[in-house]
Amino acid sequence: MKNHVKYILTSIFISSTLLAGCAQFPFTCLNLTPLAGFNVQDLRQAARENGREKVVSMPYETAFNKTLGILKAHSLTIYQSNMWGKYIVAMNFTKQVDTTRLGIFFEIIDDNKTKITLGSLSTSVVQTGEKIIFEGLK
Repeated sequence: MKNHVKYILTSIFISSTLLAGCAQFPFTCLNLTPLAGFNVQDLRQAARENGREKVVSMPYETAFNKTLGILKAHSLTIYQSNMWGKYIVAMNFTKQVDTTRLGIFFEIIDDNKTKITLGSLSTSVVQTGEKIIFEGLK
């Protein structure tokens, strides 16, 4: 009996140590977005560091909805769309791995001006997105 209890306690200790060691970063108990594949922080960082920006003369909601329409017209996958979070994530750009993401981030400047910033871990996706989105918003 003592051997079974010892074996069970040892197994629980080893399992919890291994699982905790693998899951400490970047996951937290309350933030499961990285685990679910919904984290856009890497795209935000890429947009800050080497993203492409454009200020358009239209209200935020109009810019957001027109951008969605442009992406759909080019048969791109809308991976995430969050109007309250002010971002869209698109995928399936030609000549790219189908999971390469483009983050499109919106910032309200005033009632009739919106800044749009594109960011991706792939510079060619940013360039392609710039042509598709910024040209489509003219």
